[in-house]
Amino acid sequence: MKNAERFTDTIHSVISPEAVAIELRPAGVWVRSRAFLLDFFIRVFLSIVVFFLLSMLAILSNGVANGLFYIAIFLVYWLYPVLFEVFWHGQTPAKKMFGLRVVQDNGSPVSFSQSLIRNLMRTADMLPFAYGLGISSMLLHPQFKRLGDILSGCLVIYVDEPKIKVNKQVFAGVQAIKPPIALSRNERLSLILFMERLPHLSVARQQELADELLRNSDIPANQSIETLKSWAKFLISDRRN
Repeated sequence: MKNAERFTDTIHSVISPEAVAIELRPAGVWVRSRAFLLDFFIRVFLSIVVFFLLSMLAILSNGVANGLFYIAIFLVYWLYPVLFEVFWHGQTPAKKMFGLRVVQDNGSPVSFSQSLIRNLMRTADMLPFAYGLGISSMLLHPQFKRLGDILSGCLVIYVDEPKIKVNKQVFAGVQAIKPPIALSRNERLSLILFMERLPHLSVARQQELADELLRNSDIPANQSIETLKSWAKFLISDRRN
């Protein structure tokens, strides 16, 4: 069933800053609804835990305990999705379980302000009842966006790993070297796609794209292509292990 959902969803193509085309697969209503319900039950569980913890604090008066409980419920309901989306690669626990991620329209990681806007807009998406506006918007939008997604410039996508189609000759005589810094998913994807296209590019175009990918590094231009090859070989071999 999950594969069928992916097949029927559309493809959203964007161009990365490295001039590489990236295909994103927007998630549909059904899988997003299941993820939302699971996150909702997680928040309910957290609320129950908070309630029992506060009820055990006998030194607090009922008024103070009640006040702390309502503050905690507010934080759990509104900050739970925001904090996870910003600090956990665009994924709440339920989104991770269903293989979903929140990103910007261009595929970049979602920012705090964007996540806050899209989650605050749930108030409007829930109208008139049972997420009527939100579901209607997702059914009508080509990328299955609810109102919060549209206003925040965000997209909920499947976390599909790129299929590697790099010609083995590209890595002939190249030593696999771990990148000295942690690369984001988009940076890893851009690097792999660059390796796929490498045999079909002119030398000048290869150098141009390599310089663009390493524009913030101190690696000399005459070593940029070989350096990227060694990083890509490590990433690909690491994924296959």
